[in-house]
Amino acid sequence: MPLNAAERQWYYNQIVKMDPKHKVVTLDEANKILIYDKAIQSDEALRRDATDEELVRALILCVLASKDYKYPLDNFYIEKYYEHGSTSSLGRGRDEVDLIIYDDENLPFGNLSRLRNMKNISKNT
Repeated sequence: MPLNAAERQWYYNQIVKMDPKHKVVTLDEANKILIYDKAIQSDEALRRDATDEELVRALILCVLASKDYKYPLDNFYIEKYYEHGSTSSLGRGRDEVDLIIYDDENLPFGNLSRLRNMKNISKNT
């Protein structure tokens, strides 16, 4: 179920609260655009429409990069593509991971796929 206007505003407010200096993401609420910091790796553009999924991802990144968790931005990879299957067009496929978190040795140690609405995880945020 898509976010309603009040729910979308909740995400915008939490992102601004967690990242007031726009170190992780810059919000353009009027145009419904998010722009991630260039240190974050991605197989897609860092300027993205503020879809429900994107708002969830932005808030997760803001929490992980916050003073409580202190993950460096260059440890994040969003929308990572993985090719698989045979080389023929019939067997070729592609999967993507919404978020990969790398450790300091550049090894992946966490990932998220199929991001969903997480507004009910913590009302204290």
